[in-house]
Amino acid sequence: MARFHANVAFTSAGGITEGGVTDVDSNACWIKRSMFQRAERRLFMMDNAKFNVRLLEIVMPLTDLTDLVVDKPLPAKLAEAAKAAGITTVVA
Repeated sequence: MARFHANVAFTSAGGITEGGVTDVDSNACWIKRSMFQRAERRLFMMDNAKFNVRLLEIVMPLTDLTDLVVDKPLPAKLAEAAKAAGITTVVA
Protein backbone atom coordinates (compact mmCIF):
# COMPACT_ATOMS: atom_id res chain seq x y z
CA MET A 1 0.00 0.00 0.00
CA ALA A 2 2.91 2.37 0.65
CA ARG A 3 3.48 2.83 -3.09
CA PHE A 4 -0.02 4.20 -3.72
CA HIS A 5 -1.43 7.72 -3.41
CA ALA A 6 -5.04 8.87 -3.68
CA ASN A 7 -6.53 12.32 -4.06
CA VAL A 8 -9.73 11.01 -2.46
CA ALA A 9 -10.31 7.75 -0.61
CA PHE A 10 -13.83 6.73 0.30
CA THR A 11 -15.38 3.71 1.92
CA SER A 12 -17.92 2.71 4.54
CA ALA A 13 -17.80 0.96 7.88
CA GLY A 14 -20.08 -0.76 10.36
CA GLY A 15 -20.48 2.13 12.77
CA ILE A 16 -19.54 5.59 13.90
CA THR A 17 -19.36 7.03 17.41
CA GLU A 18 -17.83 10.10 19.02
CA GLY A 19 -14.70 7.92 19.40
CA GLY A 20 -14.40 7.27 15.68
CA VAL A 21 -15.35 4.96 12.85
CA THR A 22 -15.68 1.29 13.85
CA ASP A 23 -15.91 -2.07 12.08
CA VAL A 24 -15.74 -5.81 12.77
CA ASP A 25 -13.14 -7.09 10.30
CA SER A 26 -9.55 -6.33 11.37
CA ASN A 27 -8.17 -7.02 7.88
CA ALA A 28 -10.62 -4.59 6.32
CA CYS A 29 -9.82 -2.01 9.02
CA TRP A 30 -6.11 -2.31 8.24
CA ILE A 31 -6.71 -1.78 4.52
CA LYS A 32 -8.96 1.23 5.14
CA ARG A 33 -6.43 2.81 7.51
CA SER A 34 -3.54 2.16 5.12
CA MET A 35 -5.28 3.71 2.13
CA PHE A 36 -6.64 6.65 4.10
CA GLN A 37 -3.13 7.45 5.37
CA ARG A 38 -2.15 7.98 1.73
CA ALA A 39 -5.11 10.15 0.72
CA GLU A 40 -5.57 13.90 0.78
CA ARG A 41 -9.33 13.62 1.38
CA ARG A 42 -10.67 10.81 3.58
CA LEU A 43 -14.39 10.24 3.21
CA PHE A 44 -16.69 7.74 4.90
CA MET A 45 -20.25 7.08 3.70
CA MET A 46 -22.82 5.57 6.04
CA ASP A 47 -26.52 5.37 6.68
CA ASN A 48 -28.22 6.37 9.91
CA ALA A 49 -28.44 2.76 11.18
CA LYS A 50 -24.68 3.02 11.82
CA PHE A 51 -24.87 6.15 13.99
CA ASN A 52 -23.65 5.50 17.55
CA VAL A 53 -22.71 1.90 16.71
CA ARG A 54 -19.51 0.78 18.43
CA LEU A 55 -18.02 -2.39 16.95
CA LEU A 56 -14.90 -4.49 17.58
CA GLU A 57 -12.21 -2.20 16.20
CA ILE A 58 -11.75 1.53 15.68
CA VAL A 59 -10.88 2.08 12.03
CA MET A 60 -9.82 5.65 12.77
CA PRO A 61 -10.68 8.53 15.07
CA LEU A 62 -12.91 11.30 13.77
CA THR A 63 -9.93 13.65 13.62
CA ASP A 64 -8.48 11.54 10.78
CA LEU A 65 -11.52 12.11 8.52
CA THR A 66 -12.09 15.04 6.20
CA ASP A 67 -15.62 14.25 4.98
CA LEU A 68 -18.66 12.24 6.00
CA VAL A 69 -21.63 11.50 3.72
CA VAL A 70 -24.79 10.36 5.50
CA ASP A 71 -28.45 9.83 4.64
CA LYS A 72 -29.83 11.73 7.67
CA PRO A 73 -28.42 14.40 9.98
CA LEU A 74 -26.11 13.13 12.70
CA PRO A 75 -27.46 12.96 16.27
CA ALA A 76 -26.54 16.08 18.29
CA LYS A 77 -23.51 14.73 20.23
CA LEU A 78 -22.09 12.99 17.16
CA ALA A 79 -22.64 16.12 15.07
CA GLU A 80 -20.80 18.20 17.69
CA ALA A 81 -17.89 15.72 17.72
CA ALA A 82 -17.70 15.72 13.91
CA LYS A 83 -17.73 19.53 13.81
CA ALA A 84 -15.02 19.73 16.48
CA ALA A 85 -12.91 17.30 14.41
CA GLY A 86 -13.23 19.58 11.36
CA ILE A 87 -15.25 17.08 9.33
CA THR A 88 -17.39 18.32 6.44
CA THR A 89 -20.70 16.46 6.78
CA VAL A 90 -23.02 16.14 3.77
CA VAL A 91 -26.55 14.76 4.05
CA ALA A 92 -27.34 13.14 0.71
